[in-house]
Amino acid sequence: MTSVATAPRVRSPGGLRDRRAHADLPSGAVRDPGRATLEDRITGLWSQLVEAGAGECPVCGEGIAAGRACGGCGSELS
Repeated sequence: MTSVATAPRVRSPGGLRDRRAHADLPSGAVRDPGRATLEDRITGLWSQLVEAGAGECPVCGEGIAAGRACGGCGSELS
């Protein structure tokens, strides 16, 4: 008799998935490949601020300028 080790499978709303695809996420968290993470949005904003001096607030979507709080919600990037 032989045995083979396999990755655990978990049931989600979408059915069974291979847990290895989400090994970097906390237990129970699921990454939506079609949506940007908060890290993606903040990194993108930093790039916009460096290149153009302005960008889109990751909280409310209003314009935000380098060195200033968002005019829409008051969020600050520091």
